[in-house]
Amino acid sequence: MNFLRNRFFAFAFLATLVALTVAADAQTNRRRSTQNGKENLGPNETKQQRLPELPNDPKLFKIHKAFSDEAMKIAKAYERDRDFDAALAVYGQVLKLIPEHASAKQKLDALLARQKDADRQILKVDATKAWQPTGIRVIANKPIVIETRGKWTFTLKAELTPDGMAIPEKLKEFKLGCLVGFIDTGIADQEKAFIVGAKKEFIPKRSGVLFLQMYDTDLSDNEGEIDVAITGTFERINPRKR
Repeated sequence: MNFLRNRFFAFAFLATLVALTVAADAQTNRRRSTQNGKENLGPNETKQQRLPELPNDPKLFKIHKAFSDEAMKIAKAYERDRDFDAALAVYGQVLKLIPEHASAKQKLDALLARQKDADRQILKVDATKAWQPTGIRVIANKPIVIETRGKWTFTLKAELTPDGMAIPEKLKEFKLGCLVGFIDTGIADQEKAFIVGAKKEFIPKRSGVLFLQMYDTDLSDNEGEIDVAITGTFERINPRKR
């Protein structure tokens, strides 16, 4: 497989280098064309919007095709060897160079869908408990889908004067009583609670242990629990308290 990797990156470097060179030539030609007068723009274009165009160069497209054909073969070989991460990376490179490549897009979408359905974890989240372990460790750049079912009771009790009270600052970040999540990455300055709500699909930027709870500063007076289903690509771990 190392041979395939080296072969792919050699083709990727060549195709990218040629594309950048031709784009730079096109930009240089445009600058020259404006030296003796105002540049001609389309009816709805501005100089800031207009990007250098690649010329209709048969040699360039031949290199693009050679790269994409070779890359598709390598990606399929990775799939046969069940190295799906490598296959995703190769399909992504093909689409960077040729965004309209239908086969690469189809393959990429299929692999992403496969990752979304790779595993499933079912649990309950109690309205009265803080940061409950889900038993999973999310993986950086792998899709996660959290879906919920059921209802719980959010309670806010306070003894007040007729003037009432303002919503506490600590409860202004999210909707009261919503489901929130937290990923313990082991690095404090990278950790922040996020809203989950009834359903959330996301791709975490960092790996870490996932915790869930109701959004409230005092959980003890709430009632009920909700069902939560987590699907995606993740690691199962022994549940632990945060």
